[in-house]
Amino acid sequence: MAENANQLTNFRQWVQEQRPILNSLDTDEFLLRFLRVTDFNLTNAKEWLIHFWKYRTENPQWFVCFF
Repeated sequence: MAENANQLTNFRQWVQEQRPILNSLDTDEFLLRFLRVTDFNLTNAKEWLIHFWKYRTENPQWFVCFF
């Protein structure tokens, strides 16, 4: 469990270092999505996050609020 918390801290630090190039959320809830899907592999979580933002930027029509 302590290692997972350490991975989250390292991931958050990496995200903050990427600003303003990668203007991403850095909340626990948001970052944990990427860590959990990659079984807390930091390298893979970084790649998933980059792909997520790239896809979201290239396809804004899929992220429009319809309410």
